[in-house]
Amino acid sequence: MIDMKKGLSISGLFCLLFAASLLMLTGCASTNKSDSILQEQEFSVVRFDDWQYRGFGKEYPEWVELVLDEKHAELEEYFSDINKDGLELCVVKVEGSDSDMCRHKITELSYSEEEAWMIEETWVRLNSDYYGQLENPYVYIRIFLIGQKE
Repeated sequence: MIDMKKGLSISGLFCLLFAASLLMLTGCASTNKSDSILQEQEFSVVRFDDWQYRGFGKEYPEWVELVLDEKHAELEEYFSDINKDGLELCVVKVEGSDSDMCRHKITELSYSEEEAWMIEETWVRLNSDYYGQLENPYVYIRIFLIGQKE
């Protein structure tokens, strides 16, 4: 009778160890998968490595990619809520070696308040890992509406 109890407890211990090892293998598999996803995210290259107000925790505006990809129709649709009067949407974009130089250049090229209404402006720094080495990695963008408001 004593041997039978030992046999039962050994088989119970064996089952417990088997279940624990199976659980560990399953847990390790999901951990490895999440680790690989994390590694992919770390190695994915982003288009911009700095932008206006990034230091305050803000994301860059969605419309910046539309401007840089020259998707004018999508840009007009993006600003359709602001542009209820159907005015002409105009983009002024300058490139430079730093954001201050770009701001100065874009001020010289921009419309006056009498000519147009500025609805958006921002700057971004293009990531050299995405675009390659650039002489002028900063891009300053202003978007205007031109025409007679009704």
